[in-house]
Amino acid sequence: MSMHLLLKFKNENLIVDGEETTTISEHQKVLQNKQKLIWGQGSRNLTRGIAKKRIEKFKNQIDNCIPTYVFFSTTQRGEKEVYVGRLLNIFERDEIPIESQLIQFIPSYYAGKVGTSESINSVYVEVNDFFKIDTNKMKDAIIENGSKVLEVKNRSPFFYVNLSEELENYLSIFLRNDNFDLYNEEISFQKNVERLVIPKDELRIQDVARDKPKRIRNGSSISYKRNEKTAKKAIVAAQYQCEVNSTHQFFISRITGKNYVEGHHLIPMEFQSEISTSIDVEANIISLCPLCHKQIHHATYEDIKPIIINLFKQRKERLLSCEIEISIEQLLLYYK
Repeated sequence: MSMHLLLKFKNENLIVDGEETTTISEHQKVLQNKQKLIWGQGSRNLTRGIAKKRIEKFKNQIDNCIPTYVFFSTTQRGEKEVYVGRLLNIFERDEIPIESQLIQFIPSYYAGKVGTSESINSVYVEVNDFFKIDTNKMKDAIIENGSKVLEVKNRSPFFYVNLSEELENYLSIFLRNDNFDLYNEEISFQKNVERLVIPKDELRIQDVARDKPKRIRNGSSISYKRNEKTAKKAIVAAQYQCEVNSTHQFFISRITGKNYVEGHHLIPMEFQSEISTSIDVEANIISLCPLCHKQIHHATYEDIKPIIINLFKQRKERLLSCEIEISIEQLLLYYK
């Protein structure tokens, strides 16, 4: 059974940049601006954080594409409030040094103390969602050792919980990014690309036409199969840099030891049926930092239009070498 994390916290009133705000508001602000949030959680005794074996279990679940959630519980005017986010990563106290690029995803009112002796946080969780759930409906659904966690009066800020089938189903639908099976497959694909090591004598890229890839079933969905080796060759050719902005270096991958980037198909694979040759070729794969990748998939059309135009200008000739003929007008339609 998968394990999830519940954190109890106090929603404190704060003054940040001369303005009145709260713990929740400051974290929501970061998520809105950065599309990702890192929440720092401490305890009265810094040595009593999350045990290494628990952290490893969470990391293994994430690596194996098992949906894992963090619940944030507080009390407002005598009533329980619970927020939830999908767990993307979890860090111990010393895993985020003071100079880390990850600090930009931490609220400013305590970001300056991260990585120093002044930090009171023993663990950090990374999420890309933070929304409130109905505690009346879900209060019986979050369980630890048979106890309903929201009713436990333990002072500990950390709980390792299991979820009812009802809550699991609710979250998988609500947080599935339009299609949970495809979302799950995307995580798996990017992770496999990250782990793949290609011998130097196989890194040479030839921009030539290839046959369309096979169609495969992913759970309830059907998609075109992507070649992990092709994506990795494109990333290596880009020298692990973001091709939207080469200064985007958010963190170093613990697997590759390089700047973390992901492969994105400029002409999305879902439109393969409209192109006569394969679009799963290096010429069509862009190396992107996770923020730019998120932006291209989720930002407004007005925001991503200039990015797509610029990337198309860079790749147009290479695409033609692969017998991929497409106008910028048609490509932009795919992103509307």
